[in-house]
Amino acid sequence: MHWSCTAAGWTVAEYRTTVARGYGQAHRNARNRLARQLPAPCYVCRETIWPDEPWHCSHLVDGDPSAGWVAAHPVCNQSMKARRRALRSRMRRW
Repeated sequence: MHWSCTAAGWTVAEYRTTVARGYGQAHRNARNRLARQLPAPCYVCRETIWPDEPWHCSHLVDGDPSAGWVAAHPVCNQSMKARRRALRSRMRRW
């Protein structure tokens, strides 16, 4: 079985475990800290994230957990990652 999503840039082999994707103990700790601060504004859209709604514990700098963590709506987090990916792709062409 081999799933892939070329638009998102991932395959099942890359998407296997949370730890393999960088969501280990540090991420769980950060998520628990952020959960205690809800309700809080979404880092991207600034609308309130309520404790009973889905949210992501997002890297402040995509892929760099040492830069910190922020709470974001799932759609906001994914769109932010897509914009960064597109920007990096355009920059590589130059």
